[in-house]
Amino acid sequence: MDIKSFVIWGSIGLLSGGGLYGLYINTYGKAAYSQSLAYGQIGECISLQNSKNKKRIYKFINESSKSWESTRKSDAVVIGTNMALGNNKYRGMGKPLSMCVKKLTKHVLSL
Repeated sequence: MDIKSFVIWGSIGLLSGGGLYGLYINTYGKAAYSQSLAYGQIGECISLQNSKNKKRIYKFINESSKSWESTRKSDAVVIGTNMALGNNKYRGMGKPLSMCVKKLTKHVLSL
C-alpha cells in the first residue's frame, strides 16, 4: 500500500468511523439526556398545576429556569438532526416545558 492510499483511506476511516460518528454520539447523547430531563420536568410541572404548595412550586420554577439553557441547546440539536433525517414532527421539549412553566407561574400568582 502506498502512502497516498494510506492517508486517503485512513482519513476516510477516521472521519466516518470515529470522528463524525463520535461527534454525533457525543452531541446527540447530551441532547437526549437533556430532553429526557425536560420530559420529566414537564411531568412534574403538570402535577404541580393543581398544587397549593407555593414553596414547592417556586422551587420547581427556579430549578427549571436553571436547566433552561441546556434544554434550549438540546432542542436545537434534536430539531437539526430530525430535519436532516426528514422528520419534521418532533420539535423537542423546550417549548412544551416553557408553556407549562408559564401556566404554572400564573397559577402560583393566583394563590
